[in-house]
Amino acid sequence: MYKRLVVIALMITFSLTARSQSVADQIGTVVLQTILPSGYEEGLEMRLLLRSNQWKKYKEQIADTTAMNMIYELSYALCNGRSKRALLASGVAVLDHRSIPLRLPFGLVLNIPLTLESETHFQERTSALPTYLYSATREDRDKLQHFFFSAYLKRVIGMSLFCRLVGNMTEVLEDAVVIGGANDNRDKHANADGVSFGLRSLEDKTALPSESLSRNP
Repeated sequence: MYKRLVVIALMITFSLTARSQSVADQIGTVVLQTILPSGYEEGLEMRLLLRSNQWKKYKEQIADTTAMNMIYELSYALCNGRSKRALLASGVAVLDHRSIPLRLPFGLVLNIPLTLESETHFQERTSALPTYLYSATREDRDKLQHFFFSAYLKRVIGMSLFCRLVGNMTEVLEDAVVIGGANDNRDKHANADGVSFGLRSLEDKTALPSESLSRNP
């Protein structure tokens, strides 16, 4: 009952916050929802909620794995019970890179933007994301995006082996061409856990993300 009340309260908060978003945010949302897959629009809406003071206050009272679950459950509610859309919405909501700086020949750098958020809004949202997912002492905020996008990829493609291959190749490319990037085995582990949740979310509507987290060395 308590969880249900929390979800309702946060959804009301989102409704009020959405009405106050800037004209630029509204235009960006309309444009993106026409060209991007179902779930992306809800992900943008979730970003508004994660920037709210109500979310920040709620997050302070719970474990980070519980906050991770709540992000998915709120996305699930926004997506009207469509779990595949909720996975993409969750991934968009927790994205913690504002841009990707690509290393080009002759010392050139190409910054590819990943969000239309202002720097202030980006910092407000990402600072409110769950951080300690695999360890009580090691920050893993960036593992959220690996987990949810891999879960979504599993639902889109279906082949677990291919999904893991995509995740591994992404890490190799990140190490090779992204400034500050690395071939991170812990990212790969989060990818694999996400693939597991992608399958579980298809088979069980009550499945929660934290149930698919396994020990990440």
